[in-house]
Amino acid sequence: MCNCKSQQGCCSKDCQCGCQSGQQKGCGCQSGSSCSKSGSCSSHSGCDYAGKFLELADQAWMEVLKEKIKDHIKSNAKYMDELARLISEANKEKWHKKMENKQCCSNFEERIKSFFSESCQQKNK
Repeated sequence: MCNCKSQQGCCSKDCQCGCQSGQQKGCGCQSGSSCSKSGSCSSHSGCDYAGKFLELADQAWMEVLKEKIKDHIKSNAKYMDELARLISEANKEKWHKKMENKQCCSNFEERIKSFFSESCQQKNK
């Protein structure tokens, strides 16, 4: 007899839980349960399948909702285009300034190297 819960939270008295072979004690199965070597029980209850169907329904619901959200966003295309343009321009400006700063730092590094190089040469004379 198996006393574990399935992933859907259904309790079963006749090892309907899908306990894996070799891990029966870890999932709550008692020794001598009727779990097969493949890790599934010898008979399945509707509870196991019902939970899986409900998970599948949840996933489908989320997919449909996601599509509806996309449709709503697309119906406001004018605003989305303007928002995309604003974001794109801001990003372009950010990267332009970042590259300017990098160039500025590179120029500064070169001047520092030159300064120390000249200082060392003057000390060595």
